[in-house]
Amino acid sequence: MDTSIKSLFQHYLTQLDDEKLLKDKAGFSEVELSQPVFIHHYIFPNFLFHISMVYRSLQCSHDDNSGCYV
Repeated sequence: MDTSIKSLFQHYLTQLDDEKLLKDKAGFSEVELSQPVFIHHYIFPNFLFHISMVYRSLQCSHDDNSGCYV
């Protein structure tokens, strides 16, 4: 990783505030977590899940559809 990008990323992560709470609606419940926990345990896994679903959908649309149950 480029050192300037890496330093920017590290700078961003150190700026997260444990005292500040973020809220979001997840299904029928509301999630309220501190900034670091919200980013690392909610946003990032959610992002990875949705990106993997998009990837799989696109992969199946270009296959011969063998084994794709979308």
